[in-house]
Amino acid sequence: MPPSNLQHGSRTLIYINGNLYGLATSFSWSRTFERKEIRGIDIPIPLELGAGPVSISGTISVLKVVGDGGAEGFNMLPQIMDIASEKYITLLLLDTLFQKVIFKADQVQVTGDSWSVAVKGMMEGQISFKCIISSNETSR
Repeated sequence: MPPSNLQHGSRTLIYINGNLYGLATSFSWSRTFERKEIRGIDIPIPLELGAGPVSISGTISVLKVVGDGGAEGFNMLPQIMDIASEKYITLLLLDTLFQKVIFKADQVQVTGDSWSVAVKGMMEGQISFKCIISSNETSR
């Protein structure tokens, strides 16, 4: 039977700065394309919609491993005292079956991380990010 063309998480890998990130349990992103109303003088309704700011953000849900250092350990964030020298990171989601890029961003910065642990569960984290531009399998 041929493989399904539907996107599956089980065949999707996440790379951070070119390194496989095997601790992620999910990856989500959103893009917002704001539109500005262009109005004429003495006309109560907009004449046209113009392009406005574009925002791209997302979250990576991860499992914590003892001694991995969280976001800092994978060079996604500098140590707190070095935050002013933060550099961009690269994120890549890759479909391993079809070798297609699902999401790629080269100018990414982490905007925050949060962690939780249940008494009889694993420690989980959320690493939030923003980026300047992203691409996918349809990008040129």
